[in-house]
Amino acid sequence: HRQFENITVFDGYMALKNEETLAEKANIKKILDNDSRFSENILAHQSKMTIEKAGTGSGKAAYLFVPETADQINDFIHLQNRKSGEAIDLEAAGAVLSEKVANSLGLKVGDPIRIYNDDESHEVVLGAITENYLENYLYLSPTVYEQAFGKVLTVNMAYVNIPDTSTDLENAIANEWLARDGVVAVNFTGNIGKSSADSISSLSIVVVVMLLSTGALAAVVLYNLTNINISERV
Repeated sequence: HRQFENITVFDGYMALKNEETLAEKANIKKILDNDSRFSENILAHQSKMTIEKAGTGSGKAAYLFVPETADQINDFIHLQNRKSGEAIDLEAAGAVLSEKVANSLGLKVGDPIRIYNDDESHEVVLGAITENYLENYLYLSPTVYEQAFGKVLTVNMAYVNIPDTSTDLENAIANEWLARDGVVAVNFTGNIGKSSADSISSLSIVVVVMLLSTGALAAVVLYNLTNINISERV
């Protein structure tokens, strides 16, 4: 609940067919702006990368997320310090990493981060650590991205907010946008939340079964040990 009510607050997203610059995506941006069902929308770059504390050689997979403008991200994703609840300014921080992967890699604010895959490798300086519970994310401001990667930002995702969500409206939006050239997938937060909740529920059942099995095993072992002990004494 905290993930989808306090952190990732967007209502849906669209995966775009081609990764192109903002200028090349001007047409789809115009259509998004003119769709009265969306209260806000934002284009973004998202890709799976490996990150590590520079020089350590130990990396973790994470999603690289770069919004078209840093000041708009708060309408879709709340970057915030878990302990203080203080909001994080992406433009000022430059690079913001989710807390779990930061702890796993031993990263602290000010440390250099290496971002790489089979084709490229880049470095940025960690500016802040944000609260997050599902998946690992590295958020970069467009300025830092273009400086580190040495190229103009290209986008492949569109995130939207819908003032009044309903299953019928979401289905209508999905069907209409999937029929457009250049959109390959549409998903909504409700579906993501339900999928995550179902996974957690399934895991909870497994945990309960394991606990009951462990308790039963402990009881049997203790009974046998006590029985042997008493028999030996007799």
